[in-house]
Order: sequence, then structure tokens, then C-alpha cells
Amino acid sequence: MDSTGTIFDLRGRGLTLETREDAQQYLDEISTPSAITEIHLSGNTIGIGAAEAIGEALKEMNSLRVANFSDIFTRRSIAEIPKSLESLLTPLLHTYTLRSLDLSGNAFGERVAPVLVPLLTTNRSIHTLNLNNQGLGPAAGIILADALHRSALLSAENNEEPQLRVLIIGRNRLEHSAHAWGKAFSVHTNLEGVHMPQNGIKADGFGAIVKGLANARSLRHLNLQDNWGKNSVEGEDEDTDSWPHLTSALASWPSLAFLNIADCCLTPESFSPMLEQLAEGNHSSLHTLVLDNSDLNSETYEQMRGIVKDNLPALKTLSLALNEDLEDDEYVDEMVKALEDRGGEVVLDDEVEGERWSLPTYVEPAAVKAVPAAEPVEEIPKEEEKKDTSAEDELEAALAGLSLGK
Repeated sequence: MDSTGTIFDLRGRGLTLETREDAQQYLDEISTPSAITEIHLSGNTIGIGAAEAIGEALKEMNSLRVANFSDIFTRRSIAEIPKSLESLLTPLLHTYTLRSLDLSGNAFGERVAPVLVPLLTTNRSIHTLNLNNQGLGPAAGIILADALHRSALLSAENNEEPQLRVLIIGRNRLEHSAHAWGKAFSVHTNLEGVHMPQNGIKADGFGAIVKGLANARSLRHLNLQDNWGKNSVEGEDEDTDSWPHLTSALASWPSLAFLNIADCCLTPESFSPMLEQLAEGNHSSLHTLVLDNSDLNSETYEQMRGIVKDNLPALKTLSLALNEDLEDDEYVDEMVKALEDRGGEVVLDDEVEGERWSLPTYVEPAAVKAVPAAEPVEEIPKEEEKKDTSAEDELEAALAGLSLGK
């Protein structure tokens, strides 16, 4: 608990909460459940009995804004997880103060997706949904995308705008479910941040996502790294090219601040029309552009240099690692100098710390730092801990400016 009694924080304690009693000794510290605005359980392992006890406490937390349930099923069998998750999520169905739900890093796979559907369709107050690294697969991806699509339609039926602002769903093997996500995005018109790297999405699905997001005119953060903007896999339709859809969509995103399309089979021919769109001068907020491993060359850099200097005044980070003709190129040197003059950088080296552009964990901006809970009953052996905090600072910097229901 923090000093004001509004944050219940067990994160990172390495607790093994198996039974009701294991959880209850911590829940007993809560004097006024209705005052709790944040609950953080990440970095522990929670069994069915403990989840039931926590779920009962959640029923009384009617001011809850942040529910952090990331990385809470270490060493749990897939047979346990759906029941535990249901105990944690059912009390949130009508907690309409809820703004941020983080379920990342649980790797619970396809069979847990139906457990999420009631919450995603019933509680339409959530602004930030983090489902990063869940091993969902395309079947579960379709289930969840359809649930979010239904959610937006239900909001419209009640003459309400959809509330979802940020979706973080990278590293999930979403593959052909991308078409369902594009459909969902087309009705979630208030989206400001979408993070979908490393999902095995082919070019036709890439295009569906981009076309759906064209309706999100307040979009500020888009990460589609390591998917296919154009098919280059043997056996796939080589004529499928979705880069024209992204070029067209750029005109709909005047507030775009972060764009990562690295490792997406971008070519100089595909990128040239995008540069022409950026040269229109309508993207004065763009501060980060990630183009790693895109086969760009000196001709591309010649076209880019003037745009970087004159048409993208906010650009502070341009990443070109693993492209061609980077060494001793006069146009690259011009861009390096232009960004250094404004306090930025051109990234030419792929040996960056951690996953530089990966944003696996949402950190609530302006969240009050909580005092750690009491000592754990039982610690998870260190070799079994699942903890990935390498990119938390990067995410906070990238998303802190989004309007997340504050």
C-alpha cells in the first residue's frame, strides 16, 4: 500500500500465492477497498484459490483505474489459468472507472481468449489494453478482435464514442487474424497508439490493418515492425503490396509522432511515395522514424535529406541500421548533422541495447510510486522468474504524451 492507501502493490515480489490464505494476508492491509485506484500483481505467481480471494477484493474496488496483471502465471498449468483469470476479470465487468488493463507476459495462449471476451465487450471504459507476448495465435486473435469490434458497435448504439486509445499486442503470432483487427480498428476511431510488432502478418493483413487505422485520425504511435508490408516469401502472392495503403493513410495522421516499419520488406520504390507524402509538411509532430533493414540506398537518402531537414521539424530519431550505402554517404552525413543540430540522432548501428523499439509494458504516466508490500511468504527461484523490464523507460517516453484518460 502507498501512504495514501490508493495503490495496492505486490509487483516484483516473487510471491507464490497459492491459496486464499496466501493472498488474504496481503489483502487484509487494505483498509478502504473503495479508495484503491491501482492494483499491481505483476511478477508473482497466482493460483486458483489466491485469484478467487483477490477477485472478491476487486468487487469492492469501485474506483479502480489501473489493473496490472502482467506476468502472474509463472509455473501455472494451462488448466489453472482460465479459472484464475476469470476470477480476476469478472469483478471488473462493471468497474467503469478502469482505464488501463495489463495482461502482458502471461503467454496463456488461445484457450484463454474466450475468458477475455465478456470484459472487452461489457466494460468499454478501458483506454489502454496491453496483451503483449501472450502466444495468442490467429484463432484467438480473431476472437479478441471481434470482441473489440463488437465493443465499439455497442458504444455507438448508446451514442457513445469508443474509449480504446492504446493497444499493445506484439509478439502474438496474429498472422491472418490481421483482417479482423483491421475491421476492429476501423470502428475504434479514437485510437492513439497501436503496437503490433513480430506477429507474422502478411502483406494483405498489413494492408487491412493500415486501412482500418486510417479512420483513427488522432493516431500518434504506430509500431508494425517485423511484419510484411509486401510479400517476399516463396509461395505467397508476390503481387500483394500494402505500402500504397500506408502512403494513403499517412495523410489521415497529422498527429503521428512515432512510426516503426523496420523489417517489413520496405523498398526504395515503396518508400519514395511515402516520402512525398511526408514532404507535404503535414507531419510536424513526427519525432521517431524507424526504418531498419529496409534495403534503402543512397538514392533514397538523397530524397530524404531535404525532407528530414525542412519538412519534419520535430524529428529527433531516425533509425537506418542494416540498410545499404550507409558508410561515407554524403546524404546520410547531411541527415546526421541536421538531427544532431536539433539534439537528435541518426541510428546507423544495429547493436543497440535490448529491444530498442519494443514496448512490452505499459507504465501509467504520473502513477504514484507505491511503498512495497510486506516480505513475501515464498519466493520464486530466481532461475524461474519471468521479468522483462528492459523497455519500460522507452515505452513511458513513447506513450506518455497520449491522452490516457487522465
